[in-house]
Amino acid sequence: MSERVPANLALEDDGWMALDSASLSVCGEINEIVDSMQSIVDEKAVVSLFKRLGVFSAGFLFHDCLKKRTRFFKEDEPAPTYKTPYLWDDGQRHEEWSDCIHWLFVKVREEQCASRRAGNDWAEDYFVNLPLSEEETRSMPLEQRWRARFGVHYCSVGEMLFTAFAWRVLSLARDLGLGSHSPDDLNLELEHSVESIVACRWRGRSVIQEATDPWDLKPNERAFYGLWGKLLGPQETWHQEWRALLLSCEEATIQRIHRAAVLKFIEKGGFGGPAVPIDTSDDEALNRTMQQRIPAYLARLNAEGKPVQTVVDAIQVLESYARFPILPFYAWNALNQHPICYSVIPIWTSQNHSIKLPVGDCLHLGLALTGLRPIADWDWTLEGIDYTRASQEESLVLTSLLRLMARPLIEGNLYHVLWKEAVVALAEDTSEAIRKDLTQKLDETSRDASGDKVIEIVIKQLKKTIHRVLPASVKKLPKNRGSVGQRAGSGGGAMRSSV
Repeated sequence: MSERVPANLALEDDGWMALDSASLSVCGEINEIVDSMQSIVDEKAVVSLFKRLGVFSAGFLFHDCLKKRTRFFKEDEPAPTYKTPYLWDDGQRHEEWSDCIHWLFVKVREEQCASRRAGNDWAEDYFVNLPLSEEETRSMPLEQRWRARFGVHYCSVGEMLFTAFAWRVLSLARDLGLGSHSPDDLNLELEHSVESIVACRWRGRSVIQEATDPWDLKPNERAFYGLWGKLLGPQETWHQEWRALLLSCEEATIQRIHRAAVLKFIEKGGFGGPAVPIDTSDDEALNRTMQQRIPAYLARLNAEGKPVQTVVDAIQVLESYARFPILPFYAWNALNQHPICYSVIPIWTSQNHSIKLPVGDCLHLGLALTGLRPIADWDWTLEGIDYTRASQEESLVLTSLLRLMARPLIEGNLYHVLWKEAVVALAEDTSEAIRKDLTQKLDETSRDASGDKVIEIVIKQLKKTIHRVLPASVKKLPKNRGSVGQRAGSGGGAMRSSV
């Protein structure tokens, strides 16, 4: 069994100090900042800090309010941001799979962006599930207290495992020819043979392209192809796939904890139905009860009330409205063999700009999308359970670290973008105003006026026009503003951030 995760991280930690120092000293163009910060993020001391805090992965996302788009990592194109490395409970054994997991995340995110460009409403797991108001429709009853306190979105162990279970059993039912059946009639027996099923589909399409020879696939597709039907996906029977779903574990204690978290999720989540069996060792009862609760769970996710009459409809709702990206987390957890939970943590909030969502206006323009070790403070499905893998660290330390890390990105992704747009707009306004004013003045000037007089008129009018067009805030700037160090204070020591 894993050792208990230590608490009370000292802020003098070498990794914390490296991030703190770098975040306040890096400068230059956004690509230079990204390269400098990525080298710090990859340092051994910093990675050890992530591991201690349970940050198995963190990437940063920013929404451009001017162009109304969200920037993501792309598979074949570098993005103006940095990210933490993917961590595993058995790091050396699983490092080879990190690129494949990242590829799955990118694949899901790109499809979400494509859905938005097609005119669909915001339904992604990151913006819509943040606590935006006191009356939340997508949160679970027992998580509202800490959501209001920390302003974050976090999926519990119970939710992660139950959602993956629902996705896999619905997908198997579809692939077994039951796609037109009602999800209310779902009853896939544990010993049902599923070995003939070889494809993995996401949003109706195969995850990997068709190829007669696996070596014709791209490296990440080839890696996923090698895992599917072995460590991931269908085995000989439905029951054998429970290992990938973390419902069957080598350690009996861990298996009991995972199943207890799932049962608490479906019992306390308000999904209705028959009483939840107390005996976590009864596989048949657990399988039956979890399948019975899927329709009520979908009704909770399906805030827009889309009709769910068939298994295919149910898969579409689940893949569109689940509170975390199912496909990559299913694969990551299956390979890690310990649950990694999804969390969205705001790292920049605007006071003047927002994103219009069906559930309200979101002022959070910068987000940290994270895969975390279960957080004891936040995970209500582990309440009362002595789970040694849960992080006992103070939640404020985790959120402060991510906001500290993201600081160098804010100017490049938000301020600099807004400034460039403002400069372009100012130049256009100034040019147009100069053109109109000069045309009028030159028309009033005699044709036989000397060239000096024309130039004098142009310069004089140019000064008047620029003075009139420039914003009042620019006109009021002091002539000698001094250096950054002079404005910040006269102390000679290095500046440090406060947490």
